[in-house]
Amino acid sequence: GWTTGGIVASTSGLPLTVPLTIRRFSDDKPFLPGAYALGDILMKEGYQQEYLIGSDALFGGRKFYFDTHGNYHIFDLKEAYNEHKLPEDYHVFWGYEDEKLFTFAKHYKDQYPEQLSNIIRGNSIKIGEFIDWLKKQPFYNDTTIVIMGDHTSMAAEYIHKTYDSDYERTVMNVIINSQKKTAFNHQRLFTAFDLYPTI
Repeated sequence: GWTTGGIVASTSGLPLTVPLTIRRFSDDKPFLPGAYALGDILMKEGYQQEYLIGSDALFGGRKFYFDTHGNYHIFDLKEAYNEHKLPEDYHVFWGYEDEKLFTFAKHYKDQYPEQLSNIIRGNSIKIGEFIDWLKKQPFYNDTTIVIMGDHTSMAAEYIHKTYDSDYERTVMNVIINSQKKTAFNHQRLFTAFDLYPTI
């Protein structure tokens, strides 16, 4: 139900039940040092890992988690300022818009009266373009794409207005070009903790 809990669960298989405070998770204190997370596995196998996000990675201790488990290169709001990709006084909601995160992003005309619907549509198009680009790359055959949500939408009121009252909200997770094949490709029941061993 919260960002860091979802990220830790889906990449380490561990339930994060401790409160996150700056005093508990900081640069000089490893984040769950005993855990063996997905980032640790990929680092051991020689992968270059990056975590790109349009907000401050310090939020929720995410920076410390990805520093501890995988030595990720983190490109967040602070890094965007440091690299002069944004004016120093630029800030929108959490940080900056997703469209700035995708360098090839295009602008699309609004199609829905509800602004959140247009935002969802715009992001879906950008993600689709990114996946299409990946599919054309020479490394695609050796690439598995994992799209993971961290928790259900915080816009509960919008969801209830837009969909039937009995609509069950879930977290979207998609695996594309998996090296493992299964006949069960849709609507499988699982938790965030299952993503770590699956990946």
